[in-house]
Amino acid sequence: MKKVIIASALAFASLSGNAQTKPTEKDGKYSFAFKGFYFEVDPTVGGRISSFKLDGKEVLYTNKENGNNWGSTFWPAPQSVWGWPPSDTLDSKPYAAKVAGNKLIVSSLPTKGKTNCAFEKIFEANEKDNSVSVTYKIKNTSKDTISLGSWQIARVPSGGLVYFPSGKTPVTGDLKPLLSNKNGVSWFDYDSSFIAKDPEAIPKLFSDGSEGWLAFASNDAYLLLFKFTDTPVSKRAPGEDEIELYTHHENTYTELEPFGPFTKIAPNSASSWTVKWYVRKLPKTIARKPGSKSLLEFTKSLMK
Repeated sequence: MKKVIIASALAFASLSGNAQTKPTEKDGKYSFAFKGFYFEVDPTVGGRISSFKLDGKEVLYTNKENGNNWGSTFWPAPQSVWGWPPSDTLDSKPYAAKVAGNKLIVSSLPTKGKTNCAFEKIFEANEKDNSVSVTYKIKNTSKDTISLGSWQIARVPSGGLVYFPSGKTPVTGDLKPLLSNKNGVSWFDYDSSFIAKDPEAIPKLFSDGSEGWLAFASNDAYLLLFKFTDTPVSKRAPGEDEIELYTHHENTYTELEPFGPFTKIAPNSASSWTVKWYVRKLPKTIARKPGSKSLLEFTKSLMK
């Protein structure tokens, strides 16, 4: 009898460990909280990802003094279609929100004019690998076929090290001098003096990637990792690239910008692109510098 009880307890523990966390609502915001992880979405501000924490440590840039340039948002690509600023309907106006089982689904109103689309974002916590999946859908609300790509913009505090598997095409942009290629990986080593020296410059970087991931190791040794399906050069949005970086010249925040494929979307249809979000505290034994094999091995181990 004792062996049966122990076996049942182990089976229950195993099932509990794989149980999926349901989103909860408080003060208009929705969050997933599990195993020390906290992931928050604010539907009132463009369905924006407003917080991502591990054991109480925030890894996103959440200072709202720079207007809407905080947290993580989603835009249609390429930018040449809509110019600047981004559509407030998609970027900052309220989204409708609903909980369906273990998923949070937020939806925008449709835009008019240049893009003729609406967004839907689906969030789901994955306790099996301690990640959060974010699926972005671009819905064609017009009567004609449109072509748009997916574009996630996640803002983090400036500093640290950004890295991703190197791609096939030449790197461009004002930030190119801070990028090196070691062990098949492109490493962007933040240098505040280089970025601040020319306030008139546009501190951006455009690069192809491979393998489908983009990572950021912060100054305080936290790893933020995005995993997505690799976008081949032939599928990138015109004038854009698979991996783009922007960093504010006042050394406040950096934007990590992976792109999904540029896709034809028929009327009343939608494109879909998923990004998995991971955050981890890096062990003290891992070197946070360009070419670090230990950092690369730790990063890849999360995606197995």
